[in-house]
Amino acid sequence: MNEKDTNEFLLDIKLPGKLVPVFTGEARYRGAYGGRGSAKSWSFADMALLRAYTAKTRILCTRELQNSIKASVLQILVDRVEAHGLQEFFDYGESYLKSVFWNEDFIFKGLRHNYREIKSTEGIDVVWIEEAETTSEESFRVLFPTVRKPGSEIWLTWNSESLDAPIHKRFVLDPPDNAKIAKINYVDNPWFPEELEMERQADQKRDPDVYAHVWEGECLTRTDAQVLGGKWRVGKFNLPAEVDGGPYYGCDWGFSSDPLALVRCFVNGNRLYIDYEAGDKGIEIRDTPAAFDEIPGIKANMVRADNARPELISHMQTEGYRCVGAEKWPGSIEDGITHLRSYDEIIIHERCEKAAKEARLWSYKIDKQTGDILPVLIDANNHWMDAIRYALAPIIRKKKFTGRAAYAGQFNEILHISQDELWPIKGHALVVGLSAKQTTICAVISQFDRTGQLRIIEEVIVRNSGVNQFATSVLRPLLAGKYRGCPYTIVSFRETTSSRTTDSDSRLILDEMEDAGLTIESVDSNLLNRRMEAVRWYFNQLSNGRPAISISPACTVLKDGLTGGYQFKQMEVQGGDDIRYSNDPEENQYILPNNALQYICQYQRGELENNKTQPVVSGYRNYT
Repeated sequence: MNEKDTNEFLLDIKLPGKLVPVFTGEARYRGAYGGRGSAKSWSFADMALLRAYTAKTRILCTRELQNSIKASVLQILVDRVEAHGLQEFFDYGESYLKSVFWNEDFIFKGLRHNYREIKSTEGIDVVWIEEAETTSEESFRVLFPTVRKPGSEIWLTWNSESLDAPIHKRFVLDPPDNAKIAKINYVDNPWFPEELEMERQADQKRDPDVYAHVWEGECLTRTDAQVLGGKWRVGKFNLPAEVDGGPYYGCDWGFSSDPLALVRCFVNGNRLYIDYEAGDKGIEIRDTPAAFDEIPGIKANMVRADNARPELISHMQTEGYRCVGAEKWPGSIEDGITHLRSYDEIIIHERCEKAAKEARLWSYKIDKQTGDILPVLIDANNHWMDAIRYALAPIIRKKKFTGRAAYAGQFNEILHISQDELWPIKGHALVVGLSAKQTTICAVISQFDRTGQLRIIEEVIVRNSGVNQFATSVLRPLLAGKYRGCPYTIVSFRETTSSRTTDSDSRLILDEMEDAGLTIESVDSNLLNRRMEAVRWYFNQLSNGRPAISISPACTVLKDGLTGGYQFKQMEVQGGDDIRYSNDPEENQYILPNNALQYICQYQRGELENNKTQPVVSGYRNYT
C-alpha cells in the first residue's frame, strides 16, 4: 500500500458547522469547549484519525491525570475507527492504536506524572489535550515548548469548569493570535440524539445551575456562594388571570458598560415568577422607550427604577411612562436578598435568558487564599436582579419593617443561618442566654462545636407563665432531656447596687429563677453598645474557614429579628428630608431572644479574652 492507495479510500468525515473554521487554515492551537452532546470529542477524534490516515503523523493524546489507558481517549478513537470502517487501516487493542500504513503509534500519557518522558519525546506533530479544564498552569508551561516540530499543533477540548482555570484564562479570556477556538453546544450538533434531548430537558427542569454547566458549557459556580443558589429554576408559564400580587415592573439603568435591565414579575402563593425581560448594553436614551415597550403592559403600570438616575426617570415620565424612583434604605440590598430567598421558589420564564444567567452567576466574593465565602457581593451579574428588587421594593419594605435593622451590614442570612436544623453535640458545654420582660421569658441555647463555631441551637419563649413554672416545667426538663450529658451555664445580666440598667421585672425573674434552683452567672455589662458589639464580633469572624456563628433555622423569632424585626425605629422628623432612628431597639417580640443572644456572645467573648484561647467545650459546673 502506498500514499496514493490511502487517498483513494475516501473518508466521510462531517463536522458541525462551528468546528469547520477551527480546522480550516493554519493554526498553532485548535480547540473547542462547551457542554454535553456537542460532538466536540468525536469531531477531534475524527480529525486525528484523518491526519493519521493521510500522512505519517505522531499524535500524543494526553490529559492532566491518566492513571490507566482506560482514562484516555483511546476508546473514543477506536469507536470512530469502527464507525468509519477503518479497521483495515488501523490496528488497535485494549492498550494501543496504530496506523498500519504509516507504522505510527498513537501515544497516550498523563501530563502531571510524565513531564520528563513527554519532554524527551521527539517529533510530535499533534498534541490533543482532552478534558483540558483540569490542566494546570505548570503543565501548560512545560508541555507547550516541548511541542516544537515545525508545523506542529496543539489541540484542546474541554468543558468549562472555573473562571479561574488556566485553560479559561489562556484560551477564552485572552486567546493567542494563532489560536482557533470555538464554543460549541448541543444546539450546534446536527446529529444530537433524541435520547440525550430527553435527558437534557429533565436536567433543565431539575437543576438549572448544573444544567448551565453540563449542557450550555458555562463555567461552574459555587452553589454555596450563589445569592439565589437552590431557590430558582427555569420554566414555561403564562400570567394567570388572577394573581396574588402584580405584575410588577422594575428597571436598572444602563451606564457606561452596564446594560439597561427591565423585568416584569408577579407573585402567586409564595412563588415569584419572572415572565418578561428586556434591555441590553449600549442602548441610547432616545431608544429607551422602545426597550420599555418590549415588556407587555409596561406603559399602563408603575415602573420602579434605580433612583440614582433622576434625569432618566424624568425623561421616561415625559415619554408617558409611570416611572418612579425605587425606595432605598440602609440595608435595602440585604433586605432584598432576604426577601427573594424567602420565596419557596423563583421561576424564571425560559425566554428570560439574561435574568436566568444572572440568577446563576450572582454571587458573593470568595477569599482567594482560603476559599471562604465573604459577606460581600460581587459587583457583576446583578442588573436584572437589581431590577427585580426595585420592582418589589414596596413589598420588601412593607414585609421587612420600616426601621433600620440592628445588624445591617453584619448579619447575612445565607452565611449565618444554617441550612439544616442544628442539634446538640453530646458532652459539649451549653451556654444558655436568659432574658425576661413582665410575664414573658426567653431562653436561647448555644454550644460550641470542636472547630470553635458558636452554634445557636434553640430558642424557648414562654408567655404568661410563672417563673417557677418555667424553670421547673420547661427549662430544667429540656436540659435534662434533649441536652442530657451537656454541662451548662445560664447567663444574663444581674444589676448591682451601682448600676440601674435592668428593669425591676427582670430582676425579680432572675431572683425567682435562682430560687427555683438554677444558678445564673451575670455578664459584666448591660450597656447596649457592649452587648451588640459582642454579637457583631461573631458575625464578622470566621472559625476554621466557616462563619464563627451558625443559627438554627428552628430559632424562627430570633431569625426574623435578625433579618429586620430587631430594629431601630424610624422617627418622625418635622421638616427636612433627614431620616432618624431611635437610640434603642424597638420594644417588640424580637427583643428578648436578641437580648439572650447578646448575653451569650458577651459571656463567650469574655471567656475568650480571659483565656486567650477558644472557649472550652466542656467542664462547666452545672450538669443535667
